[in-house]
This record gives sequence, C-alpha cells and structure tokens, in this order.
Amino acid sequence: MIKPARSAIAGFALTSANYGAAVELLKKRYGRKTAIQRAYVNDLLNLEPVHSERDTPRMQGMYDFAETKYRALEALSVDQSTYSAIVVPLLLEKMPEQLRLTITRGQIHQDWNLEEVLEALEREIELREEYDKNTRHARAPRDDFRRKPNLPSTTLHAGRGLNCAFCLGGHKHED
Repeated sequence: MIKPARSAIAGFALTSANYGAAVELLKKRYGRKTAIQRAYVNDLLNLEPVHSERDTPRMQGMYDFAETKYRALEALSVDQSTYSAIVVPLLLEKMPEQLRLTITRGQIHQDWNLEEVLEALEREIELREEYDKNTRHARAPRDDFRRKPNLPSTTLHAGRGLNCAFCLGGHKHED
C-alpha cells in the first residue's frame, strides 16, 4: 500500500521544475499548523501516567515524550501561554504524588509553563538516576555476599549472636 503523502506526489516527474509544486501540494495537504499544534498538545494531554515514584525509567520516558512534544511546539513557534494553563496541571497529575511534592516544594509552581515543569522533572530524574547508580553499587557486594552458595545454611542461621558480622562464620565477631 502506498503511503498517503507519497501517493499525493506520485504523479510528479522527478525534475527540479516539479520540486516546488510537490512541496506546495504537501504543505497544502499536510502543513496545517493548527492541526499539528493540536495533535502535539493532545499527545501531552494523553500522556501515560507514572504510578510509582521508584519507576525512574518510566519517569525518564515521560520526560522524553513531553520534551519531544514541547520542542515540536517550540519549532512551530507556539507560545507556551496558549497551552501551559491546561497541559501543566494535567502533566503534574500524571506524576506520582510524592514526585509532584518533591519537584514543586519551595517553588511557585501554579504559574509554571511546560518548560519549567520539564526542567524540574529533569533535575529530579537525574538525581534519582545518580542515587540508583550509587546505591546499586553500594548494595551489590553485600547482596552478593549473602548469596554465596558455598556457605552452609546451618552456619548462617546457627543461632543468635553466633555469626560473625564480617565473614558470617559460625563464631562471634569479637573472635
């Protein structure tokens, strides 16, 4: 099946003389700025919510999607004041409550535009990613140590106070 835009210009011969006419036809058919703006704003309004504040990858996906739509609206020279009053509160509602509280704390967020929300969200995501990276490395040795297969389970659970805190051996850590 031929794509609609392709079929619209399929009758033009591939010459430099027809290039301008083909571009004009495509602009006329697909270049309706208002319809494109509405589609981008509609995409922002229908953004999938993130339910867990610990789901950093989904928050990053939300940010990336919203940032892409914001940049597209900027490229079309759409003034943020025409859509921020509607989009910003709905975007904030799609975030977990704790995340909303965190990014708006100490800010006059009632007058935020989309760019300001995205900046706050980006900062918070970066902090969370850094935290996740650091805590993952900090926890890894301890988690790996607890899962060592060559330690007998009787040694690990021999009794209260009998396991060494350093090597998990069957002796007191003072010894």
